[in-house]
Amino acid sequence: MSGNTKPEISIILVNYNGRVWLPACLESLRQQTHPNFEIIFVDNHSRDDSVTFVRREYPSVQIIQQSSNTGFAAGNNSGLKTAQGEYIVLLNTDTRMTPTGLEDLLAAFKHNPRLGCAQPKLIFMHEPDKLDSCGSYFTSTGFLRHIGNQQNIHDSRYNHSFPVLGVKGACMMFPRALLQQTGGLFDETFWCYFEETDFCCRVWLAGYECWYYPQAIVYHAMGGTSGHHISHPILQYHSLKNRLITYSANLSAPYALKIIPLHLALNIALSIFLLLTFQPRLALAIWRALMYCVRNSKMIMHKRRIVQSQIRKIDDNTWLPKLTRPVRIRQLISQVYGLLTYERHKRKPITE
Repeated sequence: MSGNTKPEISIILVNYNGRVWLPACLESLRQQTHPNFEIIFVDNHSRDDSVTFVRREYPSVQIIQQSSNTGFAAGNNSGLKTAQGEYIVLLNTDTRMTPTGLEDLLAAFKHNPRLGCAQPKLIFMHEPDKLDSCGSYFTSTGFLRHIGNQQNIHDSRYNHSFPVLGVKGACMMFPRALLQQTGGLFDETFWCYFEETDFCCRVWLAGYECWYYPQAIVYHAMGGTSGHHISHPILQYHSLKNRLITYSANLSAPYALKIIPLHLALNIALSIFLLLTFQPRLALAIWRALMYCVRNSKMIMHKRRIVQSQIRKIDDNTWLPKLTRPVRIRQLISQVYGLLTYERHKRKPITE
């Protein structure tokens, strides 16, 4: 970790009751070959001894203690206020970065002057032969198509760099100066989920690009920082709410009128299906998200005016089609199956 007065890279770790993950994560950062970085540890009012551990074992780490659980979005924004680096890395605590990870991510920006945000190859920590994520593509339904999930890490399709609609917030790097053109980092009304996609949309609209770079490797436990099963009602509520805000604010009128009504119809149909299959909590989460957007329509339209008048530099036709892929019916069925099996897999959430 850097002893310089101004580090080149600032790493922001947002933590909530993540003590079990901290030794591996922080030790992997201590072993980085890039010498000039700082770590900012934002603790969202944990009930475990996370802060005590970091203060004792890693005294060079800067600690920000929140008075409540402010969520992933506000937590990262809080860390950003302290960060001094030219480049910012957002990193989940349930990760382990390979020793050259920071150098490899930084090299991507040296080679691509239009690069706004980069994601490494994310590999499942407990299944190291399988990919977690290479980012995401857009689809005509409004649901994202996640790239490489559960695929073999040696698959040649995922061992070269390519542009993506959005990166995964488990690990992402971007130049600090870019935030002046994107209107900042995360929308704090999102609290958690989909905030990185909203940010990446603004990166693209500002005339920059988001890319997947497999040269950098990070192992990810996936879900360890939130404690949520993928179909937990809280996830469903925030992800739908935030998708609708993202599309309403960032898409041009022609794309918004084409995507949002279909996305709404699919989610309403899903809520009915969930009721008929005795999943009322998940169905209610969908309707809560819809009602949130109705109640906060003025706020959403205000965000849209800012994005369209101050951030947008390019037309959607110049970037969105090349990042759009066909809908995979198998993937949609898998998502529905995950919802239906929620009661069998559910566990107590730790981010509430």
